[in-house]
Amino acid sequence: MFYSMTGYGAGQVTSKEMEVLCEIKSVNNRFVDISFRGYSLPNDLEEYIKNQIKKKFLRGSFEVKIHDNFQSDHSYELNEESIRNLKRTLKTSKDFKHLSLKLSDLRDIPGLLTVRTSKKDISILGKKALNIAIKNLVESRAKEGQKIQKIIFAKTLFLKNAHQKLSKSAPSLLKHRVKTIKNKFIKKILILTKMR
Repeated sequence: MFYSMTGYGAGQVTSKEMEVLCEIKSVNNRFVDISFRGYSLPNDLEEYIKNQIKKKFLRGSFEVKIHDNFQSDHSYELNEESIRNLKRTLKTSKDFKHLSLKLSDLRDIPGLLTVRTSKKDISILGKKALNIAIKNLVESRAKEGQKIQKIIFAKTLFLKNAHQKLSKSAPSLLKHRVKTIKNKFIKKILILTKMR
């Protein structure tokens, strides 16, 4: 069976809390080359993905994308000491006496506002989604391989038929060619003898 180097596979796994989607695109490459797009993955999951792809494929360039629909929780923490220092500095400054500040003005001041984002571990669902995506990628490459196989067989059949026709007509073509050359040779000799 022929397998194409080009293919696409997707796998989706859902739990109560979230849904994880894994997409893999592959193109031709002499070696196994794996790159990641989108979601920042934990190291152990990234290693698992690399190992699974290397187990299944000998060659190809693979682009892996994993993402989820989990809404991250954000918590905010204000540095009270920094706020007091900022107020004191603004009060003693001539330029800022009548200035009213908003949160949007304060968020860019380093150390004043800390935002923490909670992330869910997607490793378990990510591995399941990956295995489904790999299975679908293999099927995709097999379908493309069947198309390539048909093209190769059609071209091979054409060449085989052309070879057979040429082989059958070769003796008569050779006789015709020899006859043509003899006639040209005789004409040249006659022309040369007349010139004497």
